[in-house]
Amino acid sequence: MKFTIGGIFYMQVKQLYMILIQILVLFMIISLIFSQTPVAFVVIYAISAAILILHIHLTKHSWKVKSIFTITYIAILVLQEVYISVGVFDQQALWITLFIKKLIAIIIIFIPYFVRYLHYIYTIEHQFAMNELSSVSFDMIRDVVKRKNSLKVISLKVKLLYLKKILTKLQMIYQGIAILNT
Repeated sequence: MKFTIGGIFYMQVKQLYMILIQILVLFMIISLIFSQTPVAFVVIYAISAAILILHIHLTKHSWKVKSIFTITYIAILVLQEVYISVGVFDQQALWITLFIKKLIAIIIIFIPYFVRYLHYIYTIEHQFAMNELSSVSFDMIRDVVKRKNSLKVISLKVKLLYLKKILTKLQMIYQGIAILNT
């Protein structure tokens, strides 16, 4: 955490952006609930699939992993499109069932991202398991954080010690100058 004026300003801007993003998501959900056509859903599903396919192709995974996830994202996109066109906008539902179906359609926007997150978790777990040949526990993470915090405390104590030494030398110099002036 920075204690400078710029750091405080940065934190305030970051909080403002987080609030604005939350408001934007809320407006998006409200507009999707009240939409009368599946166009917005179709566009959001397609953009999500395109972003994730582009992301997986820009990573350093093997061609096999890239092709598997490309096929997975396209299959999810097709299932989303079928659900939105057949399941939600069938024009024969009551308003409450249409509302529930639209909520489900909003939730399934996040399915490809959930698949990406599961792959990320698997990659991290596999990386630690292969490199360390052991599992990483929360106790190990806690010990690392404790060591980091203790090193911060030690470095602050050392800085304070040097500051005290400098201040005592400055005080001695000031007293010597005061004695010479009298």
